[in-house]
Amino acid sequence: MVAGDDNRAAFAFLGTPTAGGLQGPKFDGVWHLYIATTYDGGATWKTVDATPNDPVQRGCIWLAGGANVCRNLLDFMDVQIDQQGRVLVVLC
Repeated sequence: MVAGDDNRAAFAFLGTPTAGGLQGPKFDGVWHLYIATTYDGGATWKTVDATPNDPVQRGCIWLAGGANVCRNLLDFMDVQIDQQGRVLVVLC
């Protein structure tokens, strides 16, 4: 999450529109990078799919430690605002 001032902020996150057990090896969903922005101090938010045609992950993910077939998601990200006020997100 990054804030531009008292009224403006952006939040980047990974999500899937696919319902089901996301930690199971049979989960066949796709994961996208979403960015939510507010310009009114959080009263309202607009969310966009920043990767609509190029998912960042396919299949299950694992939310616990240890070895698991679904432990394959690389989700390090950084969010910044440039000098023109644009939101920049890096995902690796």
